[in-house]
Amino acid sequence: MENLKQQVLDLTISRHDTQSWSSRDHTIPHDILIDIFSRTPSKSIARSRCVSKTWKSILHGPDFTKLFLRRSLSRPRLLFTFIEDESLFFFSSSQPQKPDKNSSLVANADHHTKFSHHVSSGICRSVNGQICTQDRGWRYTVPVICNPSTGESIILPLLELDRIDEKRYFGYDPIDKKFKVLGVSWPACGTRNLYEDHHVLTLETRQQLLWRKIECCSPYYLLYNDGICISGVLYYPAATDTHSEVSMIVCFDVRLETFSFVNKPEELKIGHYSTLINYKGKLGALESKRGIDYDEMVDGSFGFLKLWILVDPEKHIWLMKIYQIPSMWRNVIQKVDVYFAGMTSSGEFLLSPYSPNDPFYVFFYDPEKNTIARVEIQGINLQRFVNRKAYTFVDYTENLKLI
Repeated sequence: MENLKQQVLDLTISRHDTQSWSSRDHTIPHDILIDIFSRTPSKSIARSRCVSKTWKSILHGPDFTKLFLRRSLSRPRLLFTFIEDESLFFFSSSQPQKPDKNSSLVANADHHTKFSHHVSSGICRSVNGQICTQDRGWRYTVPVICNPSTGESIILPLLELDRIDEKRYFGYDPIDKKFKVLGVSWPACGTRNLYEDHHVLTLETRQQLLWRKIECCSPYYLLYNDGICISGVLYYPAATDTHSEVSMIVCFDVRLETFSFVNKPEELKIGHYSTLINYKGKLGALESKRGIDYDEMVDGSFGFLKLWILVDPEKHIWLMKIYQIPSMWRNVIQKVDVYFAGMTSSGEFLLSPYSPNDPFYVFFYDPEKNTIARVEIQGINLQRFVNRKAYTFVDYTENLKLI
């Protein structure tokens, strides 16, 4: 069994290999092939589909896709995205699990693929292995769904409205296993009014992709913060008027397509650059303070971290935790400006440089142990992405499901 696994893992596709394996693959039971391939990187899967019709059938099958996804969930990765010449570049590396105290590690990044869309900004967080971004056209921007693991992308239909702007959020319903895009837009007028239009597009319809208008139970003002999808619910900040700060969190149930609202504590300051995170299956909000100012970026002068956890959405109950940053923080971070990219499923905060230098480091902060681990990311041609923002995502799951 181990020899067979090694043969598959070391397979290099060539004409000779293809003929050799094509004549022998019928001797390998399908269940063994599925088990072997479910443990291999997604790039190896893509190459192996070319070996024979049998392998192609197995590796495109729903049983293998589900098994691969299930095992990918147990081995989350870091995903790095760069925009260069309006194209998207995706890299991923292994994600250290509970790195040792004050350690310095190395992770090798693999280049997944390049998507040549006219992308300017607006990359949503990875949702079950898929990424939602925007293709900028002459007059409009349209959503694009990308799968870095398969190299696929699909441009969604244009939602033509008499609007001055539109914000899109990307979510996943784990019960019906459907991806959905939520579009929120506001009237085209001189001043920003309350939002009135909400549209949803479902990807797994097997029919023509269409936007559907849905109703919201209460008007609100949308802000430009990013949203996050947790257990089938999309969360994003909002306000009651144009002159106020964030006063509530909009909760959109992806499966039921219904809205609800959670009031935030007055002490919780969610600014333009504040970070919403997945805290062990609950919504969390981070407040980071550098000196006397709250900002997206932190450096060696970073003093403390406030973490707010939404423990009961129906009763609007939040729990606050304050973490004093360890004294050795300044020595590890030095003069690098970093931002919070999220929280891992094992409980560490990931901090990533806004624009990586060479060497490229990311940092894991364990709030319970109050320790810092530095990880060097190798395998990315940083010269190509000088002064480019690094969009870094935690707990990326490789998903071989075809769009």
